[in-house]
Amino acid sequence: MTGASRNATEMGTVVAAVVLAIGTRTANVVVILTDTVTFLIAAAILFRWRRSRDRAARDRRRRPIRGSRRAHAG
Repeated sequence: MTGASRNATEMGTVVAAVVLAIGTRTANVVVILTDTVTFLIAAAILFRWRRSRDRAARDRRRRPIRGSRRAHAG
């Protein structure tokens, strides 16, 4: 787990805890829970999208440029 994803997860947990605490006081628990779930889903989608972008960039770096001398060496 990278530092960014850990921070996002921790922040999500804190937000959920705060939202739940406020929600129980105002008795809108269902609305708060729905918002929390929506937020967590959005965070997960964002995290997966960023990770797939990072992986694509890594693959591009690893693959030598077609026609470069290094590719034909040896």
